[in-house]
Amino acid sequence: GAHVVALDFSRESLTKLAGRLSDDAPIGLVQADCTRFWTRRGSFDLVASTLMSNLPTPKHRECVMRLGVWALKPAGRFVFGVHHHGFWNWIRRERKSGHYPEAAIYRYCFTPDEIVRETKSHFIDVKVIPMQITFPLTARLGLPVVWMSRVASHVRLFKIFAQLLLIVASQPVELP
Repeated sequence: GAHVVALDFSRESLTKLAGRLSDDAPIGLVQADCTRFWTRRGSFDLVASTLMSNLPTPKHRECVMRLGVWALKPAGRFVFGVHHHGFWNWIRRERKSGHYPEAAIYRYCFTPDEIVRETKSHFIDVKVIPMQITFPLTARLGLPVVWMSRVASHVRLFKIFAQLLLIVASQPVELP
């Protein structure tokens, strides 16, 4: 019974999504810049964003978070992902800010404290869930990668191996 609005800057991405949807799917497709898009206040129970860490500046992320606060009902949740600056980045000596090695797409890798600080100015309750926890040789040995990641996300010591962080923010701070 949910109604969904899919917002993307890329017309190509929206066209691909449209090709996978049935004609009666309750999904609206909107091509827009997420830092400039607005909707009626309190329209949504959930706002979800893929990788906020691909937005090139803190100001861009600020705009998206303000949109989340604006668009959510008071009991709504804003869920988004970011790249994690953890063990694997340190081993590879990767900078926190830069581009994917294989593409010209920007990314910023956050520590959990950084993303909580950035999100707390917009939401009272912020939870960080480590995702895509990987260990050396797991796939090569044929071990259950997804299962191991889920189990490891509950062990504090292993959280540094996460490559992504899932943020669940609720209780939006009232906008002026």
